[in-house]
Amino acid sequence: MLARLAPWCAPWLALPYGFALFLLLGRQADLPGLLHDDAVYVAMARGIEQGLGPVDTHLGDDARTARFPPLYPALLAATRAPLGIDRGGVAGSYRWVALNGVLLGIAWFAFVHWLIRWRKVAPLVALSIAAASFTLPHLLGLAQHLMSECLFLALLCIALPLHERAAERPTGARLLLAGFVAGLLPATRTLGAAAVAAFVMAQWRAQRRAQRRSPTAAWRAPALFAVGAALPWLAATLWSATAANGAASPLYGPDYGELLAPLRELPFVAWVNAVRFADWLAYAFAPRWPLADGTSVTSALLRLLPAALLVAAALVDTARTLRRREPLPTHRLLLAALLAVQLAWPFHDLRFVLPLAPFVALAAATLLERAVGRGRNALVVAPLLALAAWNAPLGWQFLHAADGSERAAFFGLSLPVEPFDATATELRRRADLARTGSGTTPAAAPSTPTRPPAAACTLDSGLALWSGVRSVSAWRNDRPLEEGYLGREGDFARLYYRALPPPEAAERMAADAEPILAEYARLGVRWLVLPRLAGAGMPSHHAQLDRLLRDERSRPQPRLRPIWRTPGGEFELWEFTP
Repeated sequence: MLARLAPWCAPWLALPYGFALFLLLGRQADLPGLLHDDAVYVAMARGIEQGLGPVDTHLGDDARTARFPPLYPALLAATRAPLGIDRGGVAGSYRWVALNGVLLGIAWFAFVHWLIRWRKVAPLVALSIAAASFTLPHLLGLAQHLMSECLFLALLCIALPLHERAAERPTGARLLLAGFVAGLLPATRTLGAAAVAAFVMAQWRAQRRAQRRSPTAAWRAPALFAVGAALPWLAATLWSATAANGAASPLYGPDYGELLAPLRELPFVAWVNAVRFADWLAYAFAPRWPLADGTSVTSALLRLLPAALLVAAALVDTARTLRRREPLPTHRLLLAALLAVQLAWPFHDLRFVLPLAPFVALAAATLLERAVGRGRNALVVAPLLALAAWNAPLGWQFLHAADGSERAAFFGLSLPVEPFDATATELRRRADLARTGSGTTPAAAPSTPTRPPAAACTLDSGLALWSGVRSVSAWRNDRPLEEGYLGREGDFARLYYRALPPPEAAERMAADAEPILAEYARLGVRWLVLPRLAGAGMPSHHAQLDRLLRDERSRPQPRLRPIWRTPGGEFELWEFTP
């Protein structure tokens, strides 16, 4: 009796997981903007509510663009009023953050259901895979912010069983529904387009037998699936193009000519991303493992070894399956498509790896099962649960807010809200004075109605969100790659990034103030806001700005002068006079 109930009951353990995470995330302070993208998502949600379409508004009216696909900001806009979140400010945004707990609970449920029903994984093994992958510290840390990865993971885990169900009995309704849910993936993250292509290919492969009886029947299933998948993409594109008055379409915001330019160096980009992916994978699953530390080539290779073994085992198993002419599982095609795009994508980050974590844990469990033999579930479950227990203290540290509503947990740091609020209030006061021409220095003329004054900051999107003042990035994008981009410095970083420029070259670039200040003048920057709060912004950017400020203060007539700072020194406000 228990054995028959276990497959049905196991997915429902997602309910306490999602509920507990909902409560823990709901304790966070209202502090969006520490990560650049979460403030942009809130700005896009505001644009949607104002009838502007899915556009980022933090750069002002003259620079509106659809920075990201629109589904996540549309979700934020749709839930703002029911959740009681302030329309113009950030009060109550912790309720949006709490929704990430619900999304991860949905992802847990759908993933475990798919493992048990379609991959025939034992319920206890399926639960251990979920426990190891849905409690990763950096996944929980990312869930503290208004980022689209949790929604993407939930949709990916829902799309898999819907696809399997449609492939098993390809009725029109099932195919359209499965395709529609899959089509929500690229409307959430552009990477989802690769998942749609993999699903369409899998539907075609599932119907190959029907091709012998009727070629039309074989193509009907993938065609209907593709039609369902195209609906969200078309809707998002038309919405952006019409509501946003011609702003960039959300498949979207980037200049793809610029993004595709590095393809001429595709082999090097793929090598860099492959090593980075393996490095992030090791760091995501065991950030406190001793092999995660160290900067030598030896320690780096040891850190990358588990990921290399997983990839090698998957390639060997795939080759064996193809040699036997057996169909590859759908999730293998899906992962291959997602990884192929990530290897060619010139911008990679740990958060892009996290939605793939459950499938990596599944691969590890499969490898363990083949090593110890089928039927020995305890030998598979024990290492996965041990991994979850190993990560538990750090995961709790990431989620734990020290003083409830007054401080926010930020990847192990506890950040106060008051300095952000005080800085935003002061900046808004000065912006209001500048608009009317009162309180200005003779060298700083009043701003025109069509060109409100701007602030430059390393936390530009968050500053705009809190203050309502047009904000731009404070640092240069054309700086050389730093040794610490991987989060680790030393020999391995030099090997990884070919020949890095010597430190003195990077210092000379940082010391070149004229291009930075000329860009400030072009963008109408009036103030420079420099955060000194631990964890706010990137240290490399701050070092560049510190050098700029030192050089300017040594001039007879500096163009940047300090005018205000928070009592604790968390933020400094400088005035720029071209």
